[in-house]
Amino acid sequence: MLLYGSWGRNTWGWILWGMLALFVVLNRSLIPVEHADVFLIYRDGALKWLQGQPLYDGSGTGFIYFPQAAVLFTPFTQLPVRWDSMIWRLVNIGGFAVGVYGFTRLASRRYDIQLFLPVTIVSILMGASAAKLGQATLIMAGLMMIAVMSLSRKNWWRAAIWLVMAFTLKPLVAVLILLVAVLYPRTIIPLLAGLAVFILAPFLMQDIGYVWDQYHLCLATIKQVTVYGQENPFAQLFWMLRSAGINTPEAVQVIIRLLFAALTLGFCWWLRGKQTPHTFTIYLYSLAACYVLLFNPRTENNTYAILGPAVGVFAVWSFQSTRRLGIYSYSAIVAFYLLSNRIGKWLIGAPTFWIKPLLCLMFLILVVNQSRLDHDKS
Repeated sequence: MLLYGSWGRNTWGWILWGMLALFVVLNRSLIPVEHADVFLIYRDGALKWLQGQPLYDGSGTGFIYFPQAAVLFTPFTQLPVRWDSMIWRLVNIGGFAVGVYGFTRLASRRYDIQLFLPVTIVSILMGASAAKLGQATLIMAGLMMIAVMSLSRKNWWRAAIWLVMAFTLKPLVAVLILLVAVLYPRTIIPLLAGLAVFILAPFLMQDIGYVWDQYHLCLATIKQVTVYGQENPFAQLFWMLRSAGINTPEAVQVIIRLLFAALTLGFCWWLRGKQTPHTFTIYLYSLAACYVLLFNPRTENNTYAILGPAVGVFAVWSFQSTRRLGIYSYSAIVAFYLLSNRIGKWLIGAPTFWIKPLLCLMFLILVVNQSRLDHDKS
């Protein structure tokens, strides 16, 4: 019963998450502190915040997040850096795991099956590199998934709190926040209240003049980040097109982003009337993740970890519906995702940045097609 019951399957999923956390922590304990550790960027921002120093260096690199992210990481400045780094990784992986658990509880209702173990496997495979580097992408995705779970239960305030917390870590969450505000009007007041706390809270923790200066520097940094993403190759749609010889002018990129934003919103609006609440929130997270990955100017290869839970869910759904083309397609996406660096080295002698956006685009097409085949009723 332990191996085959639903409780047993969930247990094995948690065991896998524990094994990942143990591996990552042990790996971090055996290598130099400064080696490939994104956590140091956040920690450096937190130290500068505590010391009243400028958070941004004007280059569009390094600490490029909101000042609130620096505040959030101040607890990880109290111990020696190696210990802070390991504790952060446990929190980061744990937040992602809890999000995946909630996400699969929603998805499991569709066929009355337990998805936590298979989706955990896919999520770990696609997110292990981000976990090892300490990228906050994982806990950001975890909070986003917890938020959509709250939406399915009509817990508007909880959903808003989780979304604002995720937004504190990375501005990428703005896409999901805007979609939620339009699709769920009852979240508008909670979201506005949460964002007001988000804006005002730093003024209670530091000198008003200092905080005001950091906000100005943050706005300038966001512009620099966009320019940096246009001048340097990243794993997003327009660099994928450029690698195929299609150069897209900046003005055209803006138009395409706005067009796809409208299409995403319109499709979600249509889809909401065709799906049960829990199934729709799975689509909502997946579509928001695809938009972020394809159109964020600085999407990194490891950012695609946020797509792992969605790919896992839709793969299992395809298996349950016996749509073999879907099963093979999702399996191929995971396989090519994992082999992308090797494929790049084989093709051009170096890791390449166009494979993952191409896989994301394929996944998006599969999700849209899946929605057409679905027969859920609201």
